[in-house]
Amino acid sequence: MADPVTRPVAEPAPVALDTPRWLVSLWTYGPSALPLLIGAIALLSMAPGDSLTWWLMAAVATAVALAIRLRWPFAAWTLSQVVVLSGVVPDNSGAYLLLLMVPVLPLAALSAAWPARRSVPAAIATMLVLALVAQQVSGVGGGGTDRTAINLALALALPGMASIAAWLVGYSLHTRRRYSDALLERALWLERERDAQSARAVAEERTRIARELHDVVSHNVAVMVVQASAADAVWETAPDRARNALRAVEETGRSAMRELRTMLQAMRGEDDEAAGAQRRAQQGLGRLGELVEHVRAAGLDVQLDVSGDLSRLGPAVDVSLLRVAQEALTNVLRHARATHAEVRVAVADERVALRVLDDGVGLAATRDEHDPLDPERRGGQGILGMRERVAVLGGTLTLGPGPAGGTAVEVLVPLRPAPDPVPSPAAPAT
Repeated sequence: MADPVTRPVAEPAPVALDTPRWLVSLWTYGPSALPLLIGAIALLSMAPGDSLTWWLMAAVATAVALAIRLRWPFAAWTLSQVVVLSGVVPDNSGAYLLLLMVPVLPLAALSAAWPARRSVPAAIATMLVLALVAQQVSGVGGGGTDRTAINLALALALPGMASIAAWLVGYSLHTRRRYSDALLERALWLERERDAQSARAVAEERTRIARELHDVVSHNVAVMVVQASAADAVWETAPDRARNALRAVEETGRSAMRELRTMLQAMRGEDDEAAGAQRRAQQGLGRLGELVEHVRAAGLDVQLDVSGDLSRLGPAVDVSLLRVAQEALTNVLRHARATHAEVRVAVADERVALRVLDDGVGLAATRDEHDPLDPERRGGQGILGMRERVAVLGGTLTLGPGPAGGTAVEVLVPLRPAPDPVPSPAAPAT
């Protein structure tokens, strides 16, 4: 099965458009034929002496402006304004009045590409240029003109309405594009956040499994090693004691296999609710006496003192405190060279305290004298696991010298810790 941590992030597929390709090409390049058509009309209606050269240049320049309006909207808009301003000719050609409407297309493209604070001034400039040029070319307001007030209003209002309409179309496209970009950005962010949460969940689950395996295997293997060493030491001088030690090794191994099987069933979700409750009860501090007996069988004198009602402990606190006590006693067996240890559990009104004391050589001595190649000391998985368990419960763990020498492990946790708040990462700005 693919690892969700290393699974590549697939970007959302672009939205498929049903618009035919020919229609897209027509919208992109079709308007370029408009000035050529206007130029043809002008040539057909041109009187002798009219400026043929200007019309050819204006038609080509305007065609170029319309062709590049989607890729370079500002350049297209500027070029169209230059064509309009340079075309104030005295022939009052009706074709030129049609040419005045061409700049509204680059204006629409510019409004679609720019935000409103930049495109509004361009729309106002286009409106003024077209209105002034239309007024001058049409002869409205000049001396001797016979145009009526209605013609004057049309000459001034038509460029204004065309400019406003072009800006509204472009602004609508701009708003829709921003909305689409925001949706795409949020989709990508949600994809990354989902993968990050999956990666965190997998990492946390791996850490939890590693901690459980360490707690189950390390303690039982440590007891088996001690018992096997004892059996080897008295094999010839005290065969009965050696056999008892080997039986203890066998029983400890079977116990480890049962714990591993139970843990795997819980991880696979194979146990029902009743079995799960029984399993949690068997893994809690109710097994502390059995744990102490195993350690005593390994040759360490352990005193157990429990005060308070253990049934008040929540399942997480109950199981975690047993694992901490198990790890602490395992460290005493493996490293402390102690002869006596004490395990004390005190349940108060709001908190529960766990203390594990020994009369060994002390924590500093075990660190200095222990084999540096030992992965337990090199990686510190046991102590790290204890700290992680206590931190999850919202408690504190203190590890240091005991009051009468040796090492003291002290844990203080609330009876029922509050759940951790769920982090809420900030969404991308829209």
